[in-house]
Amino acid sequence: MLLAKMLFRYLLPWMLKRFVSKRMKDFEAQGGEYNDREDTESIKVGDVKVDYVPRQEENKPDDVEGEYVDFEEIEDNK
Repeated sequence: MLLAKMLFRYLLPWMLKRFVSKRMKDFEAQGGEYNDREDTESIKVGDVKVDYVPRQEENKPDDVEGEYVDFEEIEDNK
């Protein structure tokens, strides 16, 4: 019983703090890689940078989908 109290009072919090601090360091390291990029330094406040440019679609024929035919249902009374 005394061993369990000591485990939960001292060892578990120490292990959690260590785990959280390691995760924070990993996260900061990943964020640091993004912040160290050269192109972020040249961007001024208020400027907009577009990283994605959509592909231009090739010229497709206009009638690819087919022709619309209007129809009217006729009831068969037999």
